[in-house]
Amino acid sequence: MKSVFSKEKTKKCPFCFQEISDQGKRDLIGSIEKVLSKEVDIHEEKLKKCIIQELNVDFSGMDVLNSPNYIKCKDVVEEINKEIFKIREIILKKINHPYTPITDFESCLIDKLEQYELFRTKLQQEIEDYNNAVKKNGTLKRNLTNDNAAIAHYEVSSDIKLWKQALGEQKKADEALKESDEKIKNLNDELNILKSRKKNIKIAVSLINKSLRFVFFSKDRLEIKVEGDKIENEK
Repeated sequence: MKSVFSKEKTKKCPFCFQEISDQGKRDLIGSIEKVLSKEVDIHEEKLKKCIIQELNVDFSGMDVLNSPNYIKCKDVVEEINKEIFKIREIILKKINHPYTPITDFESCLIDKLEQYELFRTKLQQEIEDYNNAVKKNGTLKRNLTNDNAAIAHYEVSSDIKLWKQALGEQKKADEALKESDEKIKNLNDELNILKSRKKNIKIAVSLINKSLRFVFFSKDRLEIKVEGDKIENEK
């Protein structure tokens, strides 16, 4: 069997060895750049999606636990953020130089995340235990407060009863004192009246004695004296 190509000449492609003009070269390069540019844009978008932010963990108030897991979690978070920063720098470098390969990249981010999850789980358990203890202490404190209030009420109830009795007795004493003051006032008024009367009697006796001396022409013949509340005559 004879080969077909032995009798027929091979056809040449009309574009294989033709001359390419400068414009053709520019068009060809432009087409290649468009294809590559599209690929670069897609790759850049994928790289941007790979950028992650640093961890921001709020550890406020956890120092009361005095737990080594609290310190370990804080340290590991700092190490994780350093790794995230390093990865972000490499991604940005790749975005800015898309045709330059990254050959010296190593990261321990996965290991650090696993460490953090381990310490975080232990710390979370300690937090739950602490909160439960605080809750129990709060309940115990409320119960003790109620018990103390009941004991205090029992201890002072008798004192309160005596105090109320004392208030009643004081009220009675105040009323009796008021009544006594009123009686003393009345007696003082009567005494003043009597003193006034006695004074008037002495004045009258003195006038009478003067009249008697005038009648008898002698002061020793007859004289009236006041002894206490009585009037006596002397010869």
